[in-house]
Amino acid sequence: MKNEMVVKDNALINVSYNLETTEQRLILLSIIRARETGEGITAESKLEIHASDYAKRFNVTKEASYYSLKSAVNNLFNRQFSYNQQYKDTKKIENMQLLVKVV
Repeated sequence: MKNEMVVKDNALINVSYNLETTEQRLILLSIIRARETGEGITAESKLEIHASDYAKRFNVTKEASYYSLKSAVNNLFNRQFSYNQQYKDTKKIENMQLLVKVV
């Protein structure tokens, strides 16, 4: 990977300890893609990560990248994480899926 800076929130850092390598790579590629487009990432954002991008970044064949991406997407879609939501004087724990929708 080039020297693109990737910044993660503490909740994402904690969940990343349990992610497989392909899942971490997909998240990092998503962050880089969002920065390249200048649009950032929101709950409504749609990001496209192509197998050719994965293959080029991680020096694997295109076929291996298809398999890796499919596996990573399926795993991430089923994962959840929790974080503290501070609102005024209250703090509550929110649960959220890493991926909202897979197309």
